[in-house]
Amino acid sequence: MRRCPVCEASLVQSALCAQTVDRCPKGCGTYFDAGELEAVSTLARLFHDVTLDEADIDTVPTGERERVMACPADGTGMDPIEMSGLIVDHCAQCDGIWLDDGELSALRLAEWNIRENTQLYVRLGS
Repeated sequence: MRRCPVCEASLVQSALCAQTVDRCPKGCGTYFDAGELEAVSTLARLFHDVTLDEADIDTVPTGERERVMACPADGTGMDPIEMSGLIVDHCAQCDGIWLDDGELSALRLAEWNIRENTQLYVRLGS
């Protein structure tokens, strides 16, 4: 049985955009198995597909780095990573992702913002 890494409640399966994800019944967050988040978020898919020829800059705040969460799928400690300005928890072992409550909405808002302002980003990048 998968458990919420925040409150230890048993996760319940829920349909989300043709994917079956595991949600905390107390509203702490949602666990996405490998590929599930990418299936519901273009931004997440791009995050995993794009590789830059430069070292990553560590932008994870100390408090988030010190927060250790166990992966609901395999119990491995999850690593905090930044995705579009959000700190999400990623399991290097199974490639699962835990989003705290509200983070999926924030990712979708960032995706919408990029889509609506693409021309502005292109002009700023020139």
